[in-house]
Amino acid sequence: MVCSFVKSCIRSPALAFAALFLTAFLNGEEWSLRQWTSVDGREMQARLIEIRDDGQVTIERQDGFRFTLDRSRFSPADVAYIEKQEAIGRSKEIDWKMPSNSPFYVIKSVRKTKVDGYIRTEEGWEHGINAIEVIVEYEGERISVKGSIAAYFFDRDDQLIRHFKEASRIEVSNEVYEDPPKSFEPGERYNVYFPISKFLEGRDWDTVLVVFSGPDGISAEMDPRRSFEDFAFSEKERLFPDWDPSLLVKDDTETIAPTTELELEIRRVRRSDWPLSLLFNGDWRRGGDCIESEVRVRGGLPSKTPEVRLYLFDRENQLVGQRNKPSMAAIGGQEYVQVPKISEERDWYPVVFALDEDLERLDWRSAVVVFSIGKQSVAEIYSRSGAELEDVSFPEKKRLGF
Repeated sequence: MVCSFVKSCIRSPALAFAALFLTAFLNGEEWSLRQWTSVDGREMQARLIEIRDDGQVTIERQDGFRFTLDRSRFSPADVAYIEKQEAIGRSKEIDWKMPSNSPFYVIKSVRKTKVDGYIRTEEGWEHGINAIEVIVEYEGERISVKGSIAAYFFDRDDQLIRHFKEASRIEVSNEVYEDPPKSFEPGERYNVYFPISKFLEGRDWDTVLVVFSGPDGISAEMDPRRSFEDFAFSEKERLFPDWDPSLLVKDDTETIAPTTELELEIRRVRRSDWPLSLLFNGDWRRGGDCIESEVRVRGGLPSKTPEVRLYLFDRENQLVGQRNKPSMAAIGGQEYVQVPKISEERDWYPVVFALDEDLERLDWRSAVVVFSIGKQSVAEIYSRSGAELEDVSFPEKKRLGF
């Protein structure tokens, strides 16, 4: 069968195209041997050598013999492989250090700096920490235009670890806070900040990518300046119009490692009087009644954002109230936390739910804290009536094996 395929290749009139200019030359790379199949079922082992603009394909057998024929002579699977290699060849012609930035959305500066006051992080408020400062200008013709500034943080393996859809609220002077801008006027400079929280420091972030966009276009910059090719972010196709996103799809032959199951834990669910500042329905108080606990992860670090919820039950074990995320709480050292961001394996992270007047009026008897990452959940109960987890119902309970 192999000999029949070889003879078919030799007889092919496509050999006449051997001197044609290659517009999809394979960049000198050594393609590995693979099995090729003709449309009538003949097979041979060979590597891809050249793809021509006129549809002719050259392959080379392991002993050095080369054969050229029209791609229509190959099986559909082989044609798909050829087309993918063509697309890869085109992608290598993209200048990945030069995005198609808009002249109207100008990123003047991206740099690491230290903020003087408080800055809002996804974990809570932190004081005097490092941040990425971004300076932008809108240079279009509109009197004012809506826009957004986003940031992506990547680790040393170019894997995304945090995406900020907008910059953070920041303390610009003593107890004076400012939100990031949502509209921009020509000729004005705007400074925004993305916090480098303990979570990002713990995940050993390495590169930040900033995107400034609006109705008139889009621009992007990286710090440090690098090729954009290996970084995944949602605006990539707009910034590199010649890029083919389908190239990110892995071959069927590649082996993908299974996702590691994490071990989630909760401990010390209890009612207490929080000794520091705690946010009650938008108002800060020094101390107050709360449900507090601690959570941690073992077996790796999560790629998804953790969730912690509180469910309250009455004396008949009926659900009477809930909170979908912890309260903002001071934990000392000018640091405030809310939803924990897990940056260290095996470390315990505090979570606090303020028992404000709305919750206290429910006359609750049992409190369940649920810690979830993706589809994994664990739960613990605090009860003044002796209830167990088996006695109450909440949405995540079916994941817990009851």
